Amino acid sequence: EIDNPRIGAPPGSMLGAEQKSWFKSSLENSGAKWKLICNNTPMMHFGFDMTFRENGGIDDIWWSDSWDGYPVERRELAQFVRQRKITNVISLTGDRHGQYAGYIVDDQDPDEPVRVIPEFSSAGVSARSRMELQYTVTRRNAEELLPRIGFQPTDAAPDAELVPSLNAWLLYGNRSAEVLAETNDDEAALAVADSRVNSHLLYADNHAFGYFTAHVTMTSMLVEF
Repeated sequence: EIDNPRIGAPPGSMLGAEQKSWFKSSLENSGAKWKLICNNTPMMHFGFDMTFRENGGIDDIWWSDSWDGYPVERRELAQFVRQRKITNVISLTGDRHGQYAGYIVDDQDPDEPVRVIPEFSSAGVSARSRMELQYTVTRRNAEELLPRIGFQPTDAAPDAELVPSLNAWLLYGNRSAEVLAETNDDEAALAVADSRVNSHLLYADNHAFGYFTAHVTMTSMLVEF
């Protein structure tokens, strides 16, 4: 048995009670056509297929310094939007050092989570890319992961830039990233894609720099990375 040091502590919260109450009230009572959440870090889940490791799961957590570190509160907010039938809620965010588009779902654990809030996450203009950061950190203590993050094609020059296999890992799973690193063949990587991996994540570019623009009208919103 292991003692739980947080058993008497309040539940973990990204927003805090006062801000969360304001947030819910603002969403529910807004008469605006669009409800834009300008969030400082993605609410979307980023799962990692770690099945190549002993006891590894298809949906393991690697980045906990965002809403993946607060899954109970994220579920609470997503279910609030769904249950109260609040429409046209969009999340615009950043902080992951890559470009991503997908959905915040009502509950990450069920077999068929409901997509509730579209989310667009921007890279930075000058900050290092997610692939570069992840490769540097991983090289120190887990070299077997490196081909799943970035690789140099076999026919590339020694000083050639890395190709990001992290995109395939997030979108299609471990085996897809592994095959991509071995072959540099997109079609071969897609042929072994696992549909269970991050089905709510529709786009990922882990070696991107820049920003996005959101073009909003009364009938639609177009986001361009």
